[in-house]
Amino acid sequence: MYTIGRSSFVVRDAHHHYDAAFSMEIERCARALKQQQKLETPKDMRALLQQDYDFSRLTPFITTWSIAYMPREKARHFLAIIEECCTFLSAHSKTFIKIPSLTLYSGRKGTNGFFDPTTQTIGLYYKYDRTAQMQLAFFHEYGHLVDLYHKHDKAYARKRQKLYEQLQASETLQRISSNTELPQGHRDYLLSIEEILARLFEGYVFYKMTRKISSKEFAFTVPEFLLYENLFIN
Repeated sequence: MYTIGRSSFVVRDAHHHYDAAFSMEIERCARALKQQQKLETPKDMRALLQQDYDFSRLTPFITTWSIAYMPREKARHFLAIIEECCTFLSAHSKTFIKIPSLTLYSGRKGTNGFFDPTTQTIGLYYKYDRTAQMQLAFFHEYGHLVDLYHKHDKAYARKRQKLYEQLQASETLQRISSNTELPQGHRDYLLSIEEILARLFEGYVFYKMTRKISSKEFAFTVPEFLLYENLFIN
């Protein structure tokens, strides 16, 4: 009778003597099997999810997209959130901007998403059961896309600058400006017009969809949403 260690391939006989040769052989076989499983595991999430999700449901909202390999349950949850957010935006925006490129990644600590203005790519990271966090991340990066798409229009540019100036005296920006614990570089980033517009769009749409205020630090308030709505929505 042999026993194998719980956390390693250490094999001992009935007298509890370590069998080095047998241990090495078991470890070799286990590693070979693990490597073979890696090679056989399909990494194409479309192939993995083709029985679970109709990808044509994303076609009206996204031109090109990709999803990194992740467990199937996470991927289904991620896609459901993206579809829900896109459906809400398209139903409540006067002119829905089709996302040129979207990339979905497995979770990454400290990062919710990014927007690449050069390729107009929205990148998002899965956050386990934090649905609201993923919704906010999507709306934030989509807000950057909207701002980039419109900011060369003269009428939009005037409204954009007017809103930026009005918000300088707002509660939220005053809290950021007066927070000396924030590094100066991060404070400047939070107070930049691009970041303000994206965070305002993020909070506004999240509030419209869920009737909840974002719990994120320095989230905008309902009166500040009204400034945005009066300028850009009405």
